[in-house]
Amino acid sequence: MPEIRYPGVYIEEAPVGAASIEGTPTSTAGFVGFAQGGPINMPVVAASVSEFVTAFGKINASKPLSVAVESFFLNGGKRAVIVRAGSADKARRRRARAGEIIGQAEKNSGLQALHLCRERVGLLLTPDAAFMSVDDAAQVSAAAVMFSNVRGIFHVCDVPNAVAMLGPDAVVRWAGSAAPNGRNVAIYYPWLSAGGTRKAGNASLRPPAAIAAGIYARIDEARGVWKSPAGTDAVVIGIAGPAAKLSDTAMEKLESASINPILKIASGGIVLWGARTRATDDHEWRYVSIRRLGLFLENSIRAGIAWATFEPSGEPVWARIRLAVSSFLHTAWRAGAFHGARPEDAYFVRCDATTMTADDIANGHIVVLVGFAPLKPAEFVVLRIALTRT
Repeated sequence: MPEIRYPGVYIEEAPVGAASIEGTPTSTAGFVGFAQGGPINMPVVAASVSEFVTAFGKINASKPLSVAVESFFLNGGKRAVIVRAGSADKARRRRARAGEIIGQAEKNSGLQALHLCRERVGLLLTPDAAFMSVDDAAQVSAAAVMFSNVRGIFHVCDVPNAVAMLGPDAVVRWAGSAAPNGRNVAIYYPWLSAGGTRKAGNASLRPPAAIAAGIYARIDEARGVWKSPAGTDAVVIGIAGPAAKLSDTAMEKLESASINPILKIASGGIVLWGARTRATDDHEWRYVSIRRLGLFLENSIRAGIAWATFEPSGEPVWARIRLAVSSFLHTAWRAGAFHGARPEDAYFVRCDATTMTADDIANGHIVVLVGFAPLKPAEFVVLRIALTRT
């Protein structure tokens, strides 16, 4: 009923349009590993190296987690969520057991402790795994990929030192056997030297995953998540050089195996020279930029239309969803996220009787069909986003 506030004047409050959709963070990095001090299995948010040091102790070349966090911030990272899975000294004596990093869901330990953080994590790293045995590293990476798939996160994985020290051919063989696969993971090689000698196992050698994650964050801020994190924009900071020089043949083999090379270019800079995911059998999501853009859209739209979960499923609500999603995609298109000279060439949004069956509607499911053109107007990657009442 309209509210009567003045004689002859009727006021009725009604919602206008739909709530706008905000883009979710893409480059906050989640680190899970071993530290000298600090709370165990309690996520801590850090916006600088000094904040990490305050919470977990000083940076030390023998502590992979600390070096990784430092490398992330040095290369452009702005925000990190750190989970200490156990003691660095204890982990070193036992070669950092994989199970502590993997954790247990019922105890919210290891990787699972990230569930406790309200901060949106876009990248996932497990620096200690690079120093484990090949089998233990494989267990950690498999768990990290599974966690990433569930949470809509992108995992940057390292080649274990035991493999990296054997050269590119060994890395290619590892890629075909023990390396993680999937659309939400990328791997870089070779390891990098922070200075001094480049002997395998030397403390100056650093695995590149955290450095790559920092570059992701830097390019996200400067150009957008849709910009490929490779080439002359993807310059490595704070590194003397690659631990191995790659021949053209080695680079071709690595790229064919979906391992991204790192090299020193003619200008003297050290750059990421590849941007492929490990989606070896899923060509739609072959490239890091396209997959991370897809995750950005999925996570942003899912959060942005959560208001519709308990609304009656009908045309009025569907229209509000279409308006909200279309407005969000239009903003992204204008920022350069998609190919296409016109919006209709760049993206589409459907939420109507054609995207839902009678059973969907009866069961309270609202299905939104979103397509976008990441490469050229004729190629659409389709996302299916469903809201289910519980």
